Amino acid sequence: MLLNATQISKSIGTRLLFSGDHLEVHEGDRIGLVGVNGAGKSTLLSILAGETTADSGLIERFSALAIIHQNSTSEEDMISAKWRKRLNLKNEINKSGGQQTRLAIAAALSQEAPLLLADEPTTNLDLEGILLLEEILQTYNGAVVLISHDRRLLDSVCTTIWAIENGNIRCFNGNYSAYLAQKTLEWRHACDEYRHYTTEKQRLTTAVRQTKQHAQKIARPKHLSASEIRLPGMKDVYGSKARAVDKRANALEKRLEQLAVKEKPQNPPQITFILGNQSPIVSKNALSIEGLSVAYHNNIIINNASFVIPASQCTVIMGNNGAGKSTLIKVLLTEQDAVKKANGLKIGYFDQNHEQLDKTQTALANIRAKSTMPEHQIRTVMANLYLKEADIFKTVDQLSGGERAKVAFAQLLCGDYNCLILDEPTNHLDSYTTEALEILLQKWRGTLLIVTHDRQLCDKIAQQLLMVKNGIVTAFHGNWSQYESTLQPIPAEESAQQLDLLTIDMHMAQLCSQMNEPNSDMAALDKAWQELLALKRQLLSGTANMPDAYK
Repeated sequence: MLLNATQISKSIGTRLLFSGDHLEVHEGDRIGLVGVNGAGKSTLLSILAGETTADSGLIERFSALAIIHQNSTSEEDMISAKWRKRLNLKNEINKSGGQQTRLAIAAALSQEAPLLLADEPTTNLDLEGILLLEEILQTYNGAVVLISHDRRLLDSVCTTIWAIENGNIRCFNGNYSAYLAQKTLEWRHACDEYRHYTTEKQRLTTAVRQTKQHAQKIARPKHLSASEIRLPGMKDVYGSKARAVDKRANALEKRLEQLAVKEKPQNPPQITFILGNQSPIVSKNALSIEGLSVAYHNNIIINNASFVIPASQCTVIMGNNGAGKSTLIKVLLTEQDAVKKANGLKIGYFDQNHEQLDKTQTALANIRAKSTMPEHQIRTVMANLYLKEADIFKTVDQLSGGERAKVAFAQLLCGDYNCLILDEPTNHLDSYTTEALEILLQKWRGTLLIVTHDRQLCDKIAQQLLMVKNGIVTAFHGNWSQYESTLQPIPAEESAQQLDLLTIDMHMAQLCSQMNEPNSDMAALDKAWQELLALKRQLLSGTANMPDAYK
């Protein structure tokens, strides 16, 4: 055993955050800690690490531990060469959010502690970083307690789930999907118990009423007059029969009183609001892109991209940080010769930093400003997104990141759009809200274009992927799992050919950049471009080898 926590609890003011009878961590455990935003997951992890004091309970630690804090920074001299290389850390002065996260992970892993606590370690990581972290956690030489909203990560790493639910810490065997399945079975069992309770309560209530009515009829038989009932012996006969029946009624009443009360289970919350169907797109494609190139300070971000966004389907854009995903969708929002938009296209845009919100206005005011709906319908949408009544009158700058995301979504849901472009929509959302959003997007009949690293979301809703890498946009018809299945080990000769093709693409990107410069020799540059294009075709057909001049 590495850690033992007994009867721990924590409150904020008068509100109980959580309490748990008994938590244990053993060697080799892979524990996922889940709960809605604000449930106290980070606080519990901090208590287990000894950084925060519990209000009550006993915590025993039998080994050293390391912790990865959410959005934490680390000194580079704390990182071993092994983990510096494994996590591809670079000596950069201005480090991106993804590099800062990798630094924090590497610093914790460098301690080689038997117990690793990780609080949202995928924050700011791109898909490549998430896949690398997943592999590291699966093979970590110790126990792991992991907080994450990445459901695929929880599924692939964890064998136990700790769930904070309504202030209670509950333990479930299995990964996150197994936990959800157990919760569904619990809910169905609770529904069955409630139906049995209400049926039995109704049966006993009816039996008591009917038995008492029967007792009254026995005591006052209709075929006898009142004077006849008072005759000697008659009252005793009918009275004793009535008392016997009344005794049975009392016994039934006692059973009714002793019947274990079962509360009606709450139905799992569902977002049922329908949007975007008032003016559907008639065209086959919502957006058609032909020969789109985007440069920034002479650096090619997107190079001669051609693809379509099918109407009434979901397209997901994936790629590493800095690949140009957000740049791509922002260009699609503008007027470009290379971008053709279908007639009647109405785009709603979700910015990952929620820049579309007026932070000085209340949540409700933000939504009303972009909607013609009556307020009661707007409030229904906000409730379906789990925004509390108290939150809707707060200004946006008083809300958490997750709450701001919900307000931004509510703006879209209450607007008149037939195409939604969403940039990292699940950032800041807990897994429960992400699943509710997933259900909504699955049911929606409009066009979706989503930038995300969430593999589970991609699997559920994507019909097309756009993979962005080295300025090249590649379309794949299918979801993430289908795409992943195509990523088989590449033979050495094919790997060499792909490296050659990548080199040619880089040369062609440089030519694009030079063409955008003033006073450039367009004839010479175009000739070089055509030569590279011909060479690329020969390489693909296997009729030529890579010339040394380009290597």
